[in-house]
Amino acid sequence: MADPPPPCRHFTRGHCRLGDACRFTHDPSVGVRARSTTKSGRSGRGGVDPRKKVQLFTDFLRETFDDLRDARVLDVAGGKGALAFDVCNRTSATGVTVIDPRPMKRDALRARWTRWLASRTEVEKRDGAAVTVREPEHLRVYWTREVWEGRERAVRASWELARSSRWCVSGLVADSGDGKYEDGAKSARVRVSEAGIEAPMDALDANEDAESDATFEETFEALDEAIKKCTHVVAMHPDQATDAAVDFALERGLPFAVVPCCVYSKEFSTRRLRSGERVSTHDQLVTYLAEKAGIADVRVAELPFRGKNRVVYSLGRVRSSCAPIEN
Repeated sequence: MADPPPPCRHFTRGHCRLGDACRFTHDPSVGVRARSTTKSGRSGRGGVDPRKKVQLFTDFLRETFDDLRDARVLDVAGGKGALAFDVCNRTSATGVTVIDPRPMKRDALRARWTRWLASRTEVEKRDGAAVTVREPEHLRVYWTREVWEGRERAVRASWELARSSRWCVSGLVADSGDGKYEDGAKSARVRVSEAGIEAPMDALDANEDAESDATFEETFEALDEAIKKCTHVVAMHPDQATDAAVDFALERGLPFAVVPCCVYSKEFSTRRLRSGERVSTHDQLVTYLAEKAGIADVRVAELPFRGKNRVVYSLGRVRSSCAPIEN
């Protein structure tokens, strides 16, 4: 007899829009307990509203990187765009580019920031003009070494996969596939290489962020420009893109700040600490990322909220005292 599917995280938090079509278990007793817990006004994720977590991370970026003054930021696996919008509108960054295959929640975020600006008692001025909502650029690709190295075949495969993969905020709809249970709330980010691609199929949300549905040629050109001009790399809970975000920043000697979340120890089974231990816990993942340092000074700090709150960061390449000076 096959094992029952795991509980639906959306149902346990109060509601799943898919109802009987959801592939996960809808246990009323679990749902009732979750609803009684969340009515206290505390978030089910560590007691802090996800928006507040984003704000606290942005505060850290401002304090650590001089308000990101004149920075061009890559937000790797930026998801719906909450962090990117926050950085755009609360720092001095010149621009932010989200790298994520999923459609953004651009309309909702634009409306939220418009309301926020309108509610301020004193509207700040930039060059004598009233502040308007600043928005990030969005490139719908999976972030991998082959992609940031500009290999056209890999970028095209990544671009095509981003448009053939389908997501839903309410769980994974049952289909006639292989019967594997996937968590629809987690992204379907996978590694895309010259050798091939693979990804689960989720439920499409086709109405989100039509502005990001650029052609391959437009995406390839914009990606090349964003990579060349990038000065800082940030990522908040980037899941499978964690290593790629850190590796890119270290390879280019760029300042970065990454808040790792899930370990995915089976998918990344070759990760090892310097001690030889296999990386299988969150603490080990943080240590593993810090040990990637190379010639950069990589540090670890804690953000002021519960849960996955440790940020691995670096101020960028540290020049050796005996390194030659470039003219």
